[in-house]
Amino acid sequence: RSMCEALGNIANGTNAHKDAVVAAGGLDAIVSAMRAHPNAERVQEKGCEVLKCIASGTKAHQDAIVNTDDVASLIIPLLGMIFSVQTEGIS
Repeated sequence: RSMCEALGNIANGTNAHKDAVVAAGGLDAIVSAMRAHPNAERVQEKGCEVLKCIASGTKAHQDAIVNTDDVASLIIPLLGMIFSVQTEGIS
């Protein structure tokens, strides 16, 4: 969780900060942490926040996320959980 928070703090700056996180392998580190701790809610939350922050940058940042190994197989189940929780109680 701390690593995701630290990368999030860096990526929250300018596009140059986002570039630095991507160039340093931050996306792979985030995905690895999320994979290693699938039941750690805070790791998943912080990891998603960092990905969202980086995605708010340029098209190159968005492409870097899409091209990160295993990111789709990690995010799709999370989206399913989010929609499941949002629709629980709707009848």
